[in-house]
Amino acid sequence: MEELLLEHLGELLTGVVALLLGWFGKEKVSKKKQNVDLTAQIQGVYREMIADTEAKLEEQDREIKALKAKQLEIDESWKKKIAAVEKKWQGRYNRLKNEFDQYKKNHQ
Repeated sequence: MEELLLEHLGELLTGVVALLLGWFGKEKVSKKKQNVDLTAQIQGVYREMIADTEAKLEEQDREIKALKAKQLEIDESWKKKIAAVEKKWQGRYNRLKNEFDQYKKNHQ
């Protein structure tokens, strides 16, 4: 038996070394595959995040445009109100000025 082991010791050691190298090689490949899978997952999450961000930005752009349009309407409304008040007070001023001029003319 010893003779058989000594005769095939080189082949046995080669087999053990090949087994160890294969196992380490498999571990490296397995880790690389895990890293690739993890990278793919990270990229997927990143793509989803970018898509969500773009959708939110588009929604905010629409909201901003709607708010600007609404603000323009409010501004126009206030301009009309201010013009009406100015016209009202201008009329009152002119009437009072005419009355004062008439008073002044009568009392000179």
